[in-house]
Amino acid sequence: MYFLSRPDWRWDNLIFLKVLSILFFIISPLFPFRVMAENGTNIFFSEIAWMGSENSYADEWIELYNNSDEKINLLGWTLKSDNGLKINLLGEIVPKGFFLLERTDDDTVKDIPSDQIYKGNLGNSGGKITIYDDSGLEIDSLNCSLGWFKGNNSAKQTMERIRFEGLSGPSDWQDSKLPGGTPKNKNSSGAIISSEISAKNVPDLSLATIASETKDSIQNKENYLAFAATKIQFKKSPNSFFFVLPLILSLFSAIMVLFLRRSLS
Repeated sequence: MYFLSRPDWRWDNLIFLKVLSILFFIISPLFPFRVMAENGTNIFFSEIAWMGSENSYADEWIELYNNSDEKINLLGWTLKSDNGLKINLLGEIVPKGFFLLERTDDDTVKDIPSDQIYKGNLGNSGGKITIYDDSGLEIDSLNCSLGWFKGNNSAKQTMERIRFEGLSGPSDWQDSKLPGGTPKNKNSSGAIISSEISAKNVPDLSLATIASETKDSIQNKENYLAFAATKIQFKKSPNSFFFVLPLILSLFSAIMVLFLRRSLS
């Protein structure tokens, strides 16, 4: 262990390793924070009146749902669509509560106060809409670029979510029972929340089922599956890598510092 007895090596490298160790202990907790935020947040798109109302096609609104047991502050969050719509979210969503976004003014939904007013439109042909938290992390996303999953423009039935867990595709949404939907309220009959989900409500993605569906439905489902695969791969790869690497390096640096201190003493 001749190199440990060299004064220039002992002091210069000991200081370097101490600084390196401190930096890794400070930086490493920042990486798993994004993983925790993604896994611990339960804000979902709940209902979308992309077709407007019986009074006006411009009476669009979007409803969000907090599927957690904690109040969530939306300050700094954004809702974006691929047609240029951008909403800087404000306010809070209470546990198991709804958040109503009304287009243009508070008269979009009669007799129900909005939580936030926005400007812009969704478009009847569909699109992709996404919610991002205050750190830019994607929280929920709907890839309806081939057409909205559900909703009836003629009858003005809204697009209601059936279950509030993970990614969603065409089978996770339904037409509202009545025109106008259920703004700031539980979705209509047939809809369920995560605590009520059962095996029979899980989307059937078997080849036999897909083969029996219409061409448009097949295209929507294929689009959803491609999107889901991309998102799942993203979750498994970069987040886990950046979580483990700083932790390993921090532990290694700490062990080296302890080893050198014992050797020097």
